[in-house]
Amino acid sequence: MQRYFDRGMLAVLGVLLAVTIANGVVAYHNIRDLFEARVRVGQSRQVQHALQQVLSLAQDAESAVRGFVITGESAYLEPYDNAMAASPARLERLLELVGDNPQQQADFATLRARFDAHAEEQATILAIRREDGFEKARAAIAGGSGRDRMQALRETVSRMTIAETAILDERARASFRSLDIARASSVLAALLGMAMLGALMYQMRRILLARDRVATSLGEQKELFRTTLASLGEAVLTCDTAGRVTFLNAAAESLTGWSAARAVGQPIDDIVRIVDPRTHVPIENSAQAALRDGRGVPIANRGKLVARGARPERPVDDSAAPIRDADGNIAGAVLVIRDITERKRSEDALLDADRRKDEFLAVLAHELRNPLAPLRNALQIVRMAGDNRAAVEQVWGMMERQVQQMVRLIDDLLDVSRITRNKLEMRKEPVQIGDVIEAALEMSSPTVARYGHQVQVDVPAGLPPVDGDRARLVQVVDNLLTNAAKYSEAGGRIQVRAFAAGGEMRIVVKDTGVGIPPDMLERIFDMFTQVDRTLERSRGGLGIGLTLVRRIVELHGGTIAARSEGPGRGSEFEIALPALARAPIQPQPDEGGDIGIATATARRILVADDNADAADSLARMLRMMGHEVKTVADGEECLAAFAEFQPDVVLLDIGMPRMDGYEAARAIRERWGRRALLVALTGWGQEEDRRRAREAGFDHHFVKPAEYARLARLLHAAPEAEAHA
Repeated sequence: MQRYFDRGMLAVLGVLLAVTIANGVVAYHNIRDLFEARVRVGQSRQVQHALQQVLSLAQDAESAVRGFVITGESAYLEPYDNAMAASPARLERLLELVGDNPQQQADFATLRARFDAHAEEQATILAIRREDGFEKARAAIAGGSGRDRMQALRETVSRMTIAETAILDERARASFRSLDIARASSVLAALLGMAMLGALMYQMRRILLARDRVATSLGEQKELFRTTLASLGEAVLTCDTAGRVTFLNAAAESLTGWSAARAVGQPIDDIVRIVDPRTHVPIENSAQAALRDGRGVPIANRGKLVARGARPERPVDDSAAPIRDADGNIAGAVLVIRDITERKRSEDALLDADRRKDEFLAVLAHELRNPLAPLRNALQIVRMAGDNRAAVEQVWGMMERQVQQMVRLIDDLLDVSRITRNKLEMRKEPVQIGDVIEAALEMSSPTVARYGHQVQVDVPAGLPPVDGDRARLVQVVDNLLTNAAKYSEAGGRIQVRAFAAGGEMRIVVKDTGVGIPPDMLERIFDMFTQVDRTLERSRGGLGIGLTLVRRIVELHGGTIAARSEGPGRGSEFEIALPALARAPIQPQPDEGGDIGIATATARRILVADDNADAADSLARMLRMMGHEVKTVADGEECLAAFAEFQPDVVLLDIGMPRMDGYEAARAIRERWGRRALLVALTGWGQEEDRRRAREAGFDHHFVKPAEYARLARLLHAAPEAEAHA
């Protein structure tokens, strides 16, 4: 060795070797520290990514539930189910990543609690939509609790992300420090142990390695970018500064009809053609606007996308933004397109429902006002008639008809309410169809006579009975007869037939009226549907009668079909009901009777109603029937008057101030037992109202306006009050 190096040189070489070895040891430790720092940096980035995944799951679940609330279609819940299925694993992974950080672990507990609260809120809204329908679910969303929970979750994610960013910065600084030390060690080793050529070669090698790392990193980032865009459900396209397509994902291929191989390099205006939905004039491409103005184009519902080939045009909204390089220069643009066909269909359906609702309310107002005009005129006639009883009697029949028309409208509305809540009740028994048709003909006879129609009835004797609600079946046939009369020109012909066929009873009502267009035959039974709105308004009707008819028939296990050869060629409705084996039919009780019997026994009657006109008019009628009557305005006055007046009968309104009718009835039963007959006389007529009346102690429940004959019979049969001790 000394042949080549003297002792001094050897000493120098020894020192250089020792320094080189020491430098190598230092370099080794710094490289290890650098590797560990990179691992920790990667861990922080994974934490940030996991936080965004958790937030994305919550957003996906919320969007899916809202889509289901609006549409009611279960297909919208797929993202929700996926999010709920993936969330436990994502949360456990996040907990594992922050396991070395006590503060992040504490924040994670808050994050999990808020995520669970948000998930529970969405599950609650989902249950409300399934059980109680769209309106209650929409009200639950509008309440804001879901929004607050989502905001709290975002704040927790943001706080943890900021904290992890700070940790990431610190780890990055540590990485840079280790890198600086490693560099210094390398430079020192080069100066001490290598010649200039070796240092140059080492430096060149470092540059080449760094370039390879950068190229590899850029390639990985580019591939990640493409993979991310390709996996998006929305159509994404990118273009260069000349507006030529550089990329489009699978969703964009499907939406535009262009494959990536054909589209890349083509002008983006040729690939994405959006036109005005009314004029069909092309609309400026949002990507071109972003390139021109150098700023993003916000989401807008702008028109319809014209796809390649024979594909139908689809309504879309889109947004765009410029792509900038590291120096801030525009390098291209990205365009995002969303197919909003289903959303537009839902919006159009809601608009149609609103329109039909508004039309129905207008018709309802018209129909309710119609009887008021002749009633007001009749009242004026009565006022002007004085002692002229003949003039008064002339308007009695008209007043009764108009009041009955209003009662029928209100009853139909109540039936619609019961239908929408599936609470339309049936009281079934063996019923003869001949009796049903006879009663319906009698009910519809005023309308038929008004238009001068001829009615031909073909109902053979000996037809088998059906298991049904007689009153509801009469309502069905009456509705069909009334419609046939109203929608036929004067002097028309109506045919009513009943026959047995294939174990069923068939009822056919045919007319020579206005007919039904072919496109309306399937919709004629839908709620608020009217074939001819002008005719409907001129001849009365709410557009709900056939809906009631179909629902009542279905509740009897039957079907109804509408047939017509077109406008002006008449209509035919056929009902099919399951027939019973022949059995004797019990006679129905007579709902009529002589109302004059009410004057046979005078009663003490207490009337409680906060509507002064209703109470006074009822009291006057009862006094004319020979009864002794006292009126009060609320439940508390009713109790005081009961003790003093000792009535035989109490006619008690339900909705009164201070103390309602239910409370008053319970108080009467508690204090005086069953000394008087309690009758609820109210506008509340649902089955739930009748049940509550029975539980409160009422003997009878009358819906306003009460039938005069029924009230008279009840008063005639009422017992006299017992004397107070």
